[in-house]
Amino acid sequence: MWASIVRRPFSRVRQKCKIKVLGINQWASFEEGTTCSLSTLVSSDIFPFQAPPRADLQNKVRAISAFCSKYGIDYYHFLQEPGIPRLFGDLEKYPADALGTVKRPHGGDMDGLDRTLCISSPIVQEHYRNMTRKFVREYPDVKGIWFYNLDGRGWLCTPELCERCKKICADSPANKYNPWETQALLISLLAETAHEVRADFDFRSFAAVHHKGGAVEKLLRSSSGYNSLTGNWNGSDHDIMVPDVAEPAPEFVVAQKVCAERLIPMVAYFSFNNLEQVSRSLPFPFHVCDALNKFKGWGITCINEVVGPIPEHNSINALVMREFQSNPDQSPEVFLPALAGRQFGEKAGVEGNSWIVSQHYTRCRRSVKVHQLGSE
Repeated sequence: MWASIVRRPFSRVRQKCKIKVLGINQWASFEEGTTCSLSTLVSSDIFPFQAPPRADLQNKVRAISAFCSKYGIDYYHFLQEPGIPRLFGDLEKYPADALGTVKRPHGGDMDGLDRTLCISSPIVQEHYRNMTRKFVREYPDVKGIWFYNLDGRGWLCTPELCERCKKICADSPANKYNPWETQALLISLLAETAHEVRADFDFRSFAAVHHKGGAVEKLLRSSSGYNSLTGNWNGSDHDIMVPDVAEPAPEFVVAQKVCAERLIPMVAYFSFNNLEQVSRSLPFPFHVCDALNKFKGWGITCINEVVGPIPEHNSINALVMREFQSNPDQSPEVFLPALAGRQFGEKAGVEGNSWIVSQHYTRCRRSVKVHQLGSE
């Protein structure tokens, strides 16, 4: 499996459905902002005062998911919940028992506080059941959900700031924003509700990122209904190179173990071309070959390429990914000169020399655990 999640507007995705040629069989796409919430795609019968769904976004999701389906590519919608309620309706109109409070690690008011929908509240649970059923029913070409939260615009209650969540979160620290108990409750609620409508709906959840140590295994074993997990080898959300001294983080190993027990895919989440701090795609392919070889040694068979190959930036890396995902044991020193000859003709020697320089750079970085372009 080779999945790709692209952090750019849907309007550009249609132009990139050449991704099938690159061996990519899954696609997840989203626009920044509130568009990652169900409230922008379906209305809530529980909170009818919320702003109506965005017609432009509804049309885009239906169009691109149908377009992907036509070419045999599974389309996933990026989802962040619980959404910040003030973004979708007047806070004063929400029932008091629907709201909770989060002490955010970033953002919020001057004290880092923000109001969120309390997932321990029965009325909020019914709100999400209602919207999930509608979403699965009204977007038949969407293969599944790609779920990520505790960042951006999706926050759980901090237990010490919510009496309902404090009763449920007996194991997690009361003053933290990431209790695994309510996270497990939310994942299970969304996934199981989706499957009530469509048994083949694929709910993919992040395995770790905002949970560390023993909390990860508790979260994964307490959650039900998810069909696959995703995560980065270092326990974070993504990275762009893998040093030679690297070993999979305990959180990633636990996720692999749980997936093996449940007979579901564990999808490695990785950036071969771009990160948030890299303005344009990386111009060299050696780290692509190297990472795929390491992933094979770690038992990884499914890859989620973050941001995704952008052909107008670097078609070479995209072609290298296609070749090395199927055969990561081949020699870059043999494959790449031939590729340069096909791509650049008489200029292949010049381009090949630049690759050699970049290869030297990547080798210089192999002895360190955290490289300059890393996410940690």
